[in-house]
Amino acid sequence: MKTSAALTASLATLVALTACGVLGDDPAPTADATAPTATVTVTVTSTPTATRTPTRTPTSTSTAAATDDPSGTATTDDTPDPTGSATPTALGTEQSGKVLTLNEIFKKVGDWDESVYDVGDRSDVRGIGIPIAYCTSEYRPNDSRYGGELELRLQRSFTKLDFDVAQANTSPSSDDMLVSEVLKSGNQADIRKVPFDEVQHVTIDVSGTNAVKIRLFEDQREDCSSSGGIVAVISNLTLT
Repeated sequence: MKTSAALTASLATLVALTACGVLGDDPAPTADATAPTATVTVTVTSTPTATRTPTRTPTSTSTAAATDDPSGTATTDDTPDPTGSATPTALGTEQSGKVLTLNEIFKKVGDWDESVYDVGDRSDVRGIGIPIAYCTSEYRPNDSRYGGELELRLQRSFTKLDFDVAQANTSPSSDDMLVSEVLKSGNQADIRKVPFDEVQHVTIDVSGTNAVKIRLFEDQREDCSSSGGIVAVISNLTLT
């Protein structure tokens, strides 16, 4: 009986060890389970980092190209005033019969502006205007609040000067009187008073003349401080 019981116990131990894999002949499952883990980790981690780095290089190249772009030079070249208004202009025969612009005036004194004005019964008149704040008995060259002056250099190339003079319909005051004075080679050639709502035409013989000045100012009145001021306008300024 004791021998049978010992045999039974040995068989039970053998079965248990077999089930636990102690006596198994193939250890491969344990090795196979760990091998794929190492392969996946190495491949996935290194590849995206290497591909992303080169994409930053074109960015700095593009910035440098934009800085060196020749179009920047063209913009700089266009910066100076193309009209050349800063350079005094002596008129030639090519300007004969042409309405002169502000940029063709040799010298300007005062706050002149080239624009479109309504004067008297005329609308949308292209002209050269100046605001005049105070009245005076004579032109004051050193104070633009009292008027302005335009000087033309003719080079003795013309025989006649023509222009229209008026007060703009937008002048603050309609009671003040505008004075137009023309000097030819330093001598007074014409002087006249121009009331509001009136356009006057001026013609001057400029034969053999090199310099002409047109002065506009507001005529003296009893109380200049109460004057609202005027906007004086010269239009159709031509030489023939």
